[in-house]
Amino acid sequence: MMFVVAARPGLIISDDLNRADGPLGPMYTALGTAPVIASNRAQAASPGANQTVVYAARHNTVLTSDDQEIAFTIANATVNPAPGLGGGAFLRSTTAGARVEALITNTQAIIATRIGGTQLNRATASISSPVSARLTAVGNLYSLHINGGTSAVASWPDTGGAIAIGATTRSIGIVTIGQADFTGTVSRGYAIDGYIARDL
Repeated sequence: MMFVVAARPGLIISDDLNRADGPLGPMYTALGTAPVIASNRAQAASPGANQTVVYAARHNTVLTSDDQEIAFTIANATVNPAPGLGGGAFLRSTTAGARVEALITNTQAIIATRIGGTQLNRATASISSPVSARLTAVGNLYSLHINGGTSAVASWPDTGGAIAIGATTRSIGIVTIGQADFTGTVSRGYAIDGYIARDL
């Protein structure tokens, strides 16, 4: 079930992703190709042979303030999990998909930008045993927290203004990664087991 709740001081958008296997749902817009629902989580679909695909989708509801956060739970994909490929969530996104991502692997927490389909890692930290993450955007500072920690494991001040701050960058969403070898065998990065995004 998905909830969009008006609350003080702003909006809350959440999705536990607990629904029938298949498309992510009409409340999302694919940015390229969307993740799919499998066993109550969002994960990569099946790329063609010898391809790596970033599956991403934004929620159709946008936040209402410039400062925002998204917290999410990760899980192994249902088939051929490959946590090293990563998965995560994003905020401060345009409707076209220029955004700031939190990408989590089994060994790294990464703050990245994705603009015009090109990923650029902005800050990276070594981690172990991740189960949840939270990315915040306050002013031009992005901070990534792991497993409920109060201290950020990675932060990035966007001093160059790579991502605009304002009404055009208030979309949030999720991202998963799938990879197929030359035989067509598919491996999948972390799946997303639910998230909550909010205005700060």
